[in-house]
Amino acid sequence: MDEFQKSKIIFIDDEKNILNALKRLFHKDSYEMYFFDDPKKAIEEIGKIQPAVIVSDQRMPGMSGARLLESARIICPDAIRLILTGYTDMTTVIEAINLGHVNRFISKPWDDEQLKVEINDAVLMYHLEKEKLSSVINSAASEHGSVERKKGIAQLAGAVCNEMDKPLQVAIGFTDILLGEINNDSALKPFAENIKKELSKMAEIMKKIMLIKYEGGQ
Repeated sequence: MDEFQKSKIIFIDDEKNILNALKRLFHKDSYEMYFFDDPKKAIEEIGKIQPAVIVSDQRMPGMSGARLLESARIICPDAIRLILTGYTDMTTVIEAINLGHVNRFISKPWDDEQLKVEINDAVLMYHLEKEKLSSVINSAASEHGSVERKKGIAQLAGAVCNEMDKPLQVAIGFTDILLGEINNDSALKPFAENIKKELSKMAEIMKKIMLIKYEGGQ
């Protein structure tokens, strides 16, 4: 777990008060964290830092978060990319998905505990993606005893759930936008709320399976 706890995380936001709030929130965590208020400077440093997770604001002067993450994806393709935004409009989502291949969306203002969960999940996703699928399959098919086979199966299940989590999080993001567009008295609102509830349940189940890699699957 030492490698997990010492993972590198980059935060980018042109508002220094936002960065200060993030510093206060994560100051007790053991992650190695970097904070940038200049997106161009962040791009220059990403290759040197090689972060596990990149969290960028969407609305910044001179460069959107989606554009920044597009460049980051070329420099550091394995990093998990998150957009931090108070603007959950369709244009933002489409740009973020198409350009930055964003893994998740975090709304501003955020809930502190939920943000910490999102960051922890992103770090977990990064380490799962670093596992080579071929070695996971080989481990699952190992002839070195039932314990090794169980470990391999647990890792394989975690890797599969990790891949499924990406489109699922995008679907949840679209549902959030839909809920924002529907009037409270609309007959569609309960259906949209139920869809989000069920998608969130699936995401929670997959997260628990992914955690097997770091608990029973080691």
